[in-house]
Formats: sequence, C-alpha cells, structure tokens
Amino acid sequence: GKEARRKVEGCQHSVEEEGQRHAAAQAAMIEAILENLSEEEEAIYKRGRNAKSFTKAKNASTGDYRKATGFEALMGYLYLQGRTERAIELTRLALKKLNMEL
Repeated sequence: GKEARRKVEGCQHSVEEEGQRHAAAQAAMIEAILENLSEEEEAIYKRGRNAKSFTKAKNASTGDYRKATGFEALMGYLYLQGRTERAIELTRLALKKLNMEL
C-alpha cells in the first residue's frame, strides 16, 4: 500500500543521491590525476568522456557525469588490458591528492 510505496520512493531517492555523489567523486578523482595519465590513458579518458550518452545525468551535473563516465572508461580499459595495478595506482594517487583514503 501507501507505506510500501513511500519506502520504495525513499529508497529511490537515496539511490539517486548516491549516484550524484559517485559522479562528483569520480569527476574530482580524474581531475586530480589528469596530469599523471599517459597519452594513451588520457585519450581513453577523453573518448569515454566525449562519447554520446544515451542516458541523461539525472542528478549529477552534466560535466561531472561526463567526467565520471570518462574515469569509468579508463578504469575499465585498464582492467581489460590486465593492468589492474595501474588502475589501483591511479586510484590511490587520486585519493591521496584529494586527502582521502582507500
């Protein structure tokens, strides 16, 4: 009934807020490490960032959403290349520059 609907709506709101925070955090992370990327890594990031998106950034700014998409593209690329150590290195570096911990 109404109570179950309220719980679902409340949960959805939390999920949307979580997505907004993740996009903002990933955008901050890529900005922090951009100067540390190789030419190849930067090209992958930019390709992901600039890719045509079929979904709209519901709760994140368009800029943050696109940067986060680029960050995810880079991490996915490194993973698929078997370069997980580099992905971890970049993540640690970003967190360090942002005064955060892993």
